[in-house]
Amino acid sequence: MSSLESLLASAPLSIDRVIELGASIADGSVAIEGQRYVSPEKLLGRPVTAASDVFSLGAILFHALTGRAPFGGDSPVMVRLSICHDAPSDLRVLRPDVPGELATIVHRALSKEPEARYESATVVVEAMRGAAARVLWAGKRILAADDDEPACALLSRTAKRIGVEADVVQSGREVIDALKARRYDLALLDLNMPRLDGWSVLDYLRSHRDLKPRHLFVVTGFQDLGMSVADSTLVDAVLYKPMIPDELRALITACLGEDDVDVKSILRATRYRIVKPME
Repeated sequence: MSSLESLLASAPLSIDRVIELGASIADGSVAIEGQRYVSPEKLLGRPVTAASDVFSLGAILFHALTGRAPFGGDSPVMVRLSICHDAPSDLRVLRPDVPGELATIVHRALSKEPEARYESATVVVEAMRGAAARVLWAGKRILAADDDEPACALLSRTAKRIGVEADVVQSGREVIDALKARRYDLALLDLNMPRLDGWSVLDYLRSHRDLKPRHLFVVTGFQDLGMSVADSTLVDAVLYKPMIPDELRALITACLGEDDVDVKSILRATRYRIVKPME
């Protein structure tokens, strides 16, 4: 039994696992197999394009989410006829807990006409990630502050990949203005910024603790940074530059997803560290 067959045999799968399966198919790590996932145009002898792969991916994602293929029949011939002429079963009737936006993405991938589908399998996966994240992180927001352009770009890409709303600013003054304007679940604060540095922002938060994000991480290029006792009560941990995207993403998603996140456990395998106040 192939790895894909083995996975689908245990369907329905969790939404996160289905999206990761889609990503593995999109990047070629898992091969698509089986006549139940062939596009209508391929069965009809018409030109096969990237849209055909999108259809096949949509059929697999449907199966992974519901535990059954989108098109059925009593024989292989009847299955092929259904693929070419029938609308797929309603995904949300079979799996009501799937968000409507995500179900719409899968159904669009299964459109009979190739031009009505997504441009590529990768676009399907990104659309699904975005849809799942909008449900998962609804109401969550992070603040990232750094005046270094590459760091800002990394922080923006990471937030987009996670699917969480983010405000990325480049000065201490903008940090304070943002904290006054809305509440944040997590903030990443560079210490070396213009128009009020990160230390000044910490000074401000000591006297305005009601504005402190639920999780606050200091970002610095200086190793073994010392912090006062007062600052250490505000800051969860120190993140050293250059930040590693996978580690950063794991930290953010854990902090957003859990009320009682064990930051120390998450950071144990990284270069980052829990803040220890200076003696």
